[in-house]
Amino acid sequence: MYDGQEIFCDCRLYDTWTRYREWSEFMKIAEIRKFPTTELTIESTKLREEIAELKRRLHMGEVQNVKVLREKRKDLARILTVLGEQFTKENV
Repeated sequence: MYDGQEIFCDCRLYDTWTRYREWSEFMKIAEIRKFPTTELTIESTKLREEIAELKRRLHMGEVQNVKVLREKRKDLARILTVLGEQFTKENV
């Protein structure tokens, strides 16, 4: 789990991201586009770890709500889409 101590960008952005994640059930793509590439990379790594943990717990029978897993996968897809757009813009 990411504890926020190894963050490479502005702490205010991390606080904003954390608050946004707590307030909404899912991330909107327009809001994701406001974050810098480094922040999105950190969040994508965090989401991948959470998805792997949820899958493990699901197979062990500890978790029965698959909706959370589906929402996290969708959030990861949104983040990866925006990252792809940002990398394409940088290379053009």
